[in-house]
Amino acid sequence: MLSGLLVLSGLKKRWPVLSEEEIRMHNTRRSLWIVSGNSVYDVTGILGSHPGGEAAILRRGGGSKNCEADYRLHSRYARRQWDDRKVGEITAEVALRLFPPRTVTHEANTRSVTAYPEGSSPVGITRAHINSGEESHTRTVDTYASTTTTPDQQYCRYEFGPCPQRVR
Repeated sequence: MLSGLLVLSGLKKRWPVLSEEEIRMHNTRRSLWIVSGNSVYDVTGILGSHPGGEAAILRRGGGSKNCEADYRLHSRYARRQWDDRKVGEITAEVALRLFPPRTVTHEANTRSVTAYPEGSSPVGITRAHINSGEESHTRTVDTYASTTTTPDQQYCRYEFGPCPQRVR
């Protein structure tokens, strides 16, 4: 009831509910959407200026990963930018299709263990899911990101000189 009153008074916006297909279509540099919890954000405008590099955002585009844990890592200023870029929301069913329960399969047996208790909603998962069927551009970006040195990594904490880094 309170939520309805806030929407009617204009203090809260009613967001469109987006489908899985709509989210998956926006996974390019021209149009990039990310999902955090049950909210969807258009991050196309900050792709070139993101401090973590565009690879960090491209890895998460089109609903390939849940960015809820990433939201907590950003500053208040950045969180306000997230709020300004919100384009819609997803339902729990769409979240389940985008972020299936993480399973661990043991070779010794065929049972699998889910990462969250049965009956709980996948919206709110803070760990990124593991999906061996991720699109090839995601793997390419992951390889690029793992071999790229960020500005924070360029200087040692104590000597303020270049840090020796091992790339695997």
